[in-house]
Amino acid sequence: VTLEHSGWEGRADAADVYQGYGPGWTAVLERFREGAEAGQEPVWVALLHSPGPAAPADGLFDAPLFREHAAFLGRMRERGYLVAAGPLGDAEGEGMTILRLPGPAGIAEATRLATEDDQSVAKGFFTVRVRPWQVMMQG
Repeated sequence: VTLEHSGWEGRADAADVYQGYGPGWTAVLERFREGAEAGQEPVWVALLHSPGPAAPADGLFDAPLFREHAAFLGRMRERGYLVAAGPLGDAEGEGMTILRLPGPAGIAEATRLATEDDQSVAKGFFTVRVRPWQVMMQG
């Protein structure tokens, strides 16, 4: 947040008033931060991806629609939601993505993002199961 408070030049006591606002704005902005974070426990979600009906029999990672999935993951990273993503080592073409979203609407938003924003899923390249994840410990 960047706060710009202007109009001091019109006051005869500008320096004194300005000094009084410094600590005041710090307290006001802290209250805004507390309000924004109140009740905003993060929602953790596991996205379990499997090859869909439009996936090729081989060369999954070279297919054009895989780039759509990579773009989706990039958007999740840019928004600060992506925790981790990658293929599962014991199942060809399957993978998992972990997202951390703010607020109670996180699971609904994760479902929308995973099924609509990820064009690889929307076009049948991947199928996805959206699973809420209760994190009990963090490193």
